[in-house]
Amino acid sequence: MRLLLCFFLLFSGTVLFGQSAQLANQYFNNREFDKAASMYEALLQQNERSTHYFDRLMDCYINLDRLEDAEKAVRERMRNFPRETHLHLTLGRIFEEQGNLQRAEREYSQAIRNLPADRSTITRQAVGFTNMGNFEMALKTYERGVQLLDDENIFAYNLADLYRRTGNSERMVYYYLISLREAPNRLNNLQTIFDRFFSEEDFLELEAQLYGKIQDYPENESFPELLAWVFINRSDFASALVQYRALDRRLGENGERVFRLAQTAENEGDLNTAIEAYNYITDNKGLDSPYYISSKQNALNAMRRRINLNPDANRDMLLELEKEYLAFLEEFGRNTRTAPLMSELGRFYALHLNDIDKAIKTLNELISLPGLNRYIEAQAKLDLGDYFLIKGERWEAALLYAQVDKDFPEEMLGEEARFRNARLSYFMGDFTWAQSQFDILKAATSRLIANDAIDLSVFIMDHLGLDTTTAAMERFAQSELLIFQNRYDEAFAILDQLTKEFPGHSLEGHVFYTKGQAYQKLSEIHNAIRFYEKVVKHHPEGIRADHALYRLGVIYEEELNEVVKASEYYEMIFLDYQDSRFAADARSRYRALRDSNLP
Repeated sequence: MRLLLCFFLLFSGTVLFGQSAQLANQYFNNREFDKAASMYEALLQQNERSTHYFDRLMDCYINLDRLEDAEKAVRERMRNFPRETHLHLTLGRIFEEQGNLQRAEREYSQAIRNLPADRSTITRQAVGFTNMGNFEMALKTYERGVQLLDDENIFAYNLADLYRRTGNSERMVYYYLISLREAPNRLNNLQTIFDRFFSEEDFLELEAQLYGKIQDYPENESFPELLAWVFINRSDFASALVQYRALDRRLGENGERVFRLAQTAENEGDLNTAIEAYNYITDNKGLDSPYYISSKQNALNAMRRRINLNPDANRDMLLELEKEYLAFLEEFGRNTRTAPLMSELGRFYALHLNDIDKAIKTLNELISLPGLNRYIEAQAKLDLGDYFLIKGERWEAALLYAQVDKDFPEEMLGEEARFRNARLSYFMGDFTWAQSQFDILKAATSRLIANDAIDLSVFIMDHLGLDTTTAAMERFAQSELLIFQNRYDEAFAILDQLTKEFPGHSLEGHVFYTKGQAYQKLSEIHNAIRFYEKVVKHHPEGIRADHALYRLGVIYEEELNEVVKASEYYEMIFLDYQDSRFAADARSRYRALRDSNLP
């Protein structure tokens, strides 16, 4: 019974002690320092060795401006616990609060001199200095710790962080890389820090030190991985590829790292590096690599894009690329695995070689493949419909559009099919039915389809009553069909005749805009600019003015690299055409150009 009573009293005391500590912490967190101080004093009487309660009590005294009480308590504890070197830090803080900076510095220095070779004590003292905002003393504490423990790895991450705060780029990078060497799983965390805090000069320092680390520690894959990341950050994909190829060879990988880089380079427009990366995989990996066939396909598509962007491209280059496509299909066959490439080959025939018959033949062969993915089949049918339309076989085109509409009534492909069918009716002069379809498609899931539907619906509504017949509209729609069919000379002849017959009329603005689009499609950029500027000058109130301004801005930004001129056009849109659907994007582009050109 007596033993049970002792146990009960001991247990009750422990519970009460714990509740008192919890309450003291609550008062402290609520900044009720007077109440917290009283409780910490009582807690220290029960556990005088507790450094936590003592530190909290000193915080309370300092916040209550009881500096004499704090100094007296610290000196008494120094006598009782002379090995607690952080007490010099606390005493220095008290002197600093009193305005006696010289005595404070002496105490801080004493705290560092008296440090024992104990990791937890060193860390605690350094954290104390850091919490005070005294980063210099925190640095000195860790540096002293490195000497005492004879190991620069232990505090590497902490030292790097403090060197970052104090602006020492070289030492910051040095210790971040040491911490990475010891803990490779820290790579993602460090990349986040570098993204957030590093300046251009810091990245240059990082790059310089990484070269040395790669030589000193060739077995450490984190260093070339980080160097490649630095290159990718500055869009230097070619240099990143050098690192990734080396890693791929050293680690015996299947090409995944190089493939991801190739995709990034392709998306960012560095087609040369993308092609080189894809070719590395196809030259060095076999069919066992899951990236082999995709690399073959993507390399061909990137080569096609490169030719398309090359102003000096000629038909021989296109024919050489055709051989590459056909060689791929010869190697891997025409089947569901190679279906995406067959689809691309169809577009290549139609859009680049202007061989519509070969395009139709290729897509018909694609559609007949057993087990073909229904989405690939539907997209092929849409393209095939366009190619039949280019040949003038409108009923074949309408049939294919209708098939996709029926198969995908609630999906975006179905909306695309309905839009193309409505556009076909517009080309053929059936304006009333076409407008009814465009009005429905204003609510399309695809913003692009919805915007195009709105444009055509408004155009028809505004100009259907241009004269007593629909003759002018029919001729204008016919010119657009001819442009769609790449019959530019015939289209221009009709458009020129319309401007002569209707000078100054609002239809003239659409004629100018359509000619600008045609010349842009033909890569005759300066002619495109000339006609877009005519829209803005002669028809600033027309529904094509904001469209023309936006196209002018994009041309000057992306084609001519004249950012000042581009900015002027973007600014005109969001200032003068605030309701334009291009206003938000124009403002975004304007800000991006302005920010990228700030000194």
